[in-house]
Amino acid sequence: MRTLACLVATVIAVALGATAPSHADTTRPAGTAVAAAAAPGPFGVRSTTTVHPCVGTRADGQNSQARRDGVFTPLQCTDAAPIGTGPGTGVNFYFPEVVGARPLIVFSGGYGANPGYFDRIARHWASHGYVVAVSYQLEELVPYSAFRGLRRAVEVDRDRSSPLFGRIDLRSVVLAGHSFGATNALHAADLIALRARGIDSPSGFTVPDGVRVVGVLAIGPAVGTVTDAVALPTLVVGGTRDFVAPPREIRRSYDAIHAGPAWWAILRDTAHLITLGPVASNPQAGIETAFLDHVTTGAYCSVFAGRDWPGDPRIVDAARNARALQERCPGTSGGAPTR
Repeated sequence: MRTLACLVATVIAVALGATAPSHADTTRPAGTAVAAAAAPGPFGVRSTTTVHPCVGTRADGQNSQARRDGVFTPLQCTDAAPIGTGPGTGVNFYFPEVVGARPLIVFSGGYGANPGYFDRIARHWASHGYVVAVSYQLEELVPYSAFRGLRRAVEVDRDRSSPLFGRIDLRSVVLAGHSFGATNALHAADLIALRARGIDSPSGFTVPDGVRVVGVLAIGPAVGTVTDAVALPTLVVGGTRDFVAPPREIRRSYDAIHAGPAWWAILRDTAHLITLGPVASNPQAGIETAFLDHVTTGAYCSVFAGRDWPGDPRIVDAARNARALQERCPGTSGGAPTR
């Protein structure tokens, strides 16, 4: 039996670690469909937090690192410690201005990252119809944030005084993360799969009753990730210029997934911290958002389960495991995808 300690990876240093969501017209060329997912969504966005330019010695260093990765717009921060004076643990929500329950993304940032760094990508996903819970814990080494985000989402969905009362579809949840947060999203999925096999998880590392997790989005995960039990549909994304989580290293996270469908995508000229910048300058945003739509609504099936994979000309290295190759789009028949 594995214990939680077995899940703590040896990592390289990571300083930063009305309608349904917009459906793609999968009859269009795949590249066009994925590009549409990178564009702003149709909904206005609200948030339970505010962001401002990051200031201070630690922020200056992280802004310098971000500029080296091509993020020239200054990073945004909340008041969370250590850059701010607020608590170093919490959950911030972003949600669309639309009636009805929406799918949930529980997002964990990299080791030591301020949650405000992810304001731009969270707003993008919320504009596409998702509730996004940015769950954070300062210098976290095990997946507390993933499960804390799930628990907090249940609380606010049931709280009549909350702006998110009845607004979250708890049966359609994706665990996501960047850098070590991606590692922890994968660790959480591994724990979920082990529990389904009858192996108990430590207290606090279980999915609340009534919650159904449907996928995992891992953006530049740290190396050494435990994924051999992961059974959820999973996309592992990286970039050719990512020297913190190099493709040859994070490929292990994808290669170890056999129990569920998994996809691997590496984008040209993309660095580790590009997720922190404006979405318009983030080449990964299209394939990431398309994947979220695919696992929550079945959209973009021709990309992920059909012959259009990988669906974006900027993807220079792509793969699907055996489980993904077995998937079929509704209303189709015939042979398996060619790749």
